[in-house]
Amino acid sequence: YSLIVGRSVQYGGLLRAYILTTVKSKTARTNFSLFAIKQNRKYILVNLAYANSIVIDNLQRRCFSFLGQRKNIRREVTIDNYRCDILIENTKTILEVKTLYANDQNPVYPTVPSNRVRQQLIKLSSLLDSGYKVCYIFACLNPEVKETNLDFYDDEYKALFKQCLNKGMSCIAISMYFREPPNPICKQIPLLLNL
Repeated sequence: YSLIVGRSVQYGGLLRAYILTTVKSKTARTNFSLFAIKQNRKYILVNLAYANSIVIDNLQRRCFSFLGQRKNIRREVTIDNYRCDILIENTKTILEVKTLYANDQNPVYPTVPSNRVRQQLIKLSSLLDSGYKVCYIFACLNPEVKETNLDFYDDEYKALFKQCLNKGMSCIAISMYFREPPNPICKQIPLLLNL
């Protein structure tokens, strides 16, 4: 992705520096889209389409060492009619990236009841039974959040999530930020799950 750094955009009632990225689609109405906005000395990613790419770019960092060897990385792979965000082929590890934008330390996920996310966990449970490893990554887009305390208000989602954890699914929280573009950084932050 190519980035353009600008100086002022209205966000949260304040003028902020921003980063634009070029739009590749020929049918798009504009040539650029908003990529990130500067808050304090870091940039907040606002274009969620790049979250998976940033995780892939950072997979060799120490915060992902618990995944073991990280080679043969593919994105948006279909396994048994399930399309995963990222697959580490050599270890059969599926990574699911869930983006969170929170102004406080208690984000809620999912933010609205969704049959899609429930079905996703049912399929992940089946893939865990088939020998795949699964890591659920909560990617916090606000670099000011130092820990993530997740409250699950959807009881069915909560039960399915617990079932996957009991089968060996791992989950972590990371903070995504830029000190200076174009080098996005992922840093693991504490995760508390209210199950």
